[in-house]
Amino acid sequence: MAGLVRPTFVASLYGREHLASISGAMSTFVTGSTAIAPVGAGVAYDLLGSYDPLFWGFVMLSASAAAVVLVVRESAGHSESEPSPTAHPIPASDRAG
Repeated sequence: MAGLVRPTFVASLYGREHLASISGAMSTFVTGSTAIAPVGAGVAYDLLGSYDPLFWGFVMLSASAAAVVLVVRESAGHSESEPSPTAHPIPASDRAG
């Protein structure tokens, strides 16, 4: 599911013509984070003796990310129900099925 959410969100916010450039830049950070996360979690467990502080830290990080998404959507000047002014609908000829 997350594999569909990110590109859909980026395309709706910035338009399909910028999707590849933005996704490429984002993938650098996502790949690095995915590689470092298990080692970081192990070190945190060794230092803190539990995964609980790490879990709650991720809860706070997720809540902060959700707040940033809401701010970005509001500053873009449209609500959740309105399509982005930079997004372009997919022509019927390009749709599968």
